[in-house]
Amino acid sequence: MSFFRVQKGLQALQISVGKNGLSALDSPAWRLLATIRQQKKEDTSPLKGPKRPPNAYFLFVSEMMPTFRTKNPELKPNEVIKQLGANWRVLSDKEREAYVKKAKEESKRYIALRDAFISTLTPEQLKEKQKMPLVKTLKRSKRELHVLEKQLEKPNVPLRSFSLFVKESHAASGKGPLDIAMLAEKWRSMADEQKKLYVTKAKESQEVYNKNLESWTKRVDQTHLQRLNDLKLSIAMLTQKLRGSK
Repeated sequence: MSFFRVQKGLQALQISVGKNGLSALDSPAWRLLATIRQQKKEDTSPLKGPKRPPNAYFLFVSEMMPTFRTKNPELKPNEVIKQLGANWRVLSDKEREAYVKKAKEESKRYIALRDAFISTLTPEQLKEKQKMPLVKTLKRSKRELHVLEKQLEKPNVPLRSFSLFVKESHAASGKGPLDIAMLAEKWRSMADEQKKLYVTKAKESQEVYNKNLESWTKRVDQTHLQRLNDLKLSIAMLTQKLRGSK
């Protein structure tokens, strides 16, 4: 059975985030789901290369999941993963050896395929491929920041004057396709008096946002605020590093 079919037994874990809040995001079961879903995503990039193989534990979970779920249909997905993790921890060295051996074989095969693939890349492609881990980390950090802000119910950043103009124009057009270039040109040609309405609205929204943000900051746990700040700093540093590598 394909390793990635394990994900089918974990999809219901998404529900636990809504029910259990931030604690669900920190659980081993959720991290496993996130890992599997991330690895399952198809990447059509010509620079992708061969996929990394699963480790011994994931091989064990992949093999045991179908039978375990059949025998324990009453268990929730997170309970299944928790129990499989416990089963893995009590395996003897001899019982683990088969999975460890298979994982090593898969790893050797992967390294050979990876090296062969890299040898076919041009210098430009190799440079782009070397940036891929940074891009991946940046995307992951942005996703985590977005999820955490939603979980903590952080106030939404208000729209600026031009964005308000675009939103209003889009609504007036009947929700048709947006022509940003045309709207930008129209905005540039507008008189200051015409823009004043949107500028005023944006300023008022910003003032409300500032008050809401101050109130929100006071009631949110400092640990979560620190995590948000760490993510923002990481995103800024990764973005700067990627710009410098161009």
